[in-house]
Amino acid sequence: MDFIISSYTPIPKFLILSFPKKRISARCRGVPRKPWMTYCLARSCNTKSKLYKKFVRFHTRQNKDKYVTYRNKLKTLLRKAEHSYYKEQFERHKNNLSLVWRTIKRILNSNQKSDIIDCINVSGHKITDKSSIAQKFNEYFTNIGPSLAEKIPAVNCSHMSYLKGDFKDSFSLFHTDPLEVESVAKNLSNKTSYGYDDIPIDVAKMSYVE
Repeated sequence: MDFIISSYTPIPKFLILSFPKKRISARCRGVPRKPWMTYCLARSCNTKSKLYKKFVRFHTRQNKDKYVTYRNKLKTLLRKAEHSYYKEQFERHKNNLSLVWRTIKRILNSNQKSDIIDCINVSGHKITDKSSIAQKFNEYFTNIGPSLAEKIPAVNCSHMSYLKGDFKDSFSLFHTDPLEVESVAKNLSNKTSYGYDDIPIDVAKMSYVE
């Protein structure tokens, strides 16, 4: 006998009795916890934990050396894997600025909102008014350049004495042609943003006729 169960039909009682709900705790020891980790690295992390537990339980020189050696090698592999992953992400999204900034925020772990400043101390006086706090920060960052410049001691030597070598031919501009401009334009990502001409990129690419 076949049973067709949809979201609108109640589940038969004998099915509930035959197949009761059970809460299962999924073990994630072998599952990568980071996007740049592989299953092999996840298993290696579990092996490192086992070696550490063994070292803590049996505090011998041999167990310590085995754990430290394995930990150092694994740390090197994890750093290389993370570096390769984010290098690939930046290379893949090099034409999409929003995805590049999203990757940078993921690296910096800046998803959490910072706490709001309610009070600052300026020359021993507490300031709680939001407008006054903003004004004090503006004054600080506006005058920080001149205040730091005043602390730099005066010297008699010229700035040219720090420039070693001849760099007059180190910068050059090459001529371009319409084919190069068209090639760069066709490789742009389809976006609705526009420049000084108020023409979106996707519309400009659609209007291009080969």
